[in-house]
Amino acid sequence: MAGAVAEGRRIVFCDEAIYTTCTTQKAEWSPKRFHYGVKKCSSKHQWVYQVIAGFAELGLEASVVSLKPINSRIFCEILPKIEANGGTFALFGDNVSYHKSKESERLY
Repeated sequence: MAGAVAEGRRIVFCDEAIYTTCTTQKAEWSPKRFHYGVKKCSSKHQWVYQVIAGFAELGLEASVVSLKPINSRIFCEILPKIEANGGTFALFGDNVSYHKSKESERLY
């Protein structure tokens, strides 16, 4: 990160979150290769939002909201939005597979 700062790049942190009208998950993390599901509520109108956002020193750089799980295609939507804010940037994220997919690497 120090190298990116020395080069004058914006530091952008990217992460995902899930918001639902029925929060029933047992933990905030999941074991490798296991994804917690969201139990059905009695309500007919259950909404699950997947959000991916990039934050920098001055606040929100870009975000994408989806009703479907975040994947490489949705992740790739956020990169041009961050780039549109001007200048070069260094992106830091967690170890999710779509951050390292071939589709995503083409945009780096």
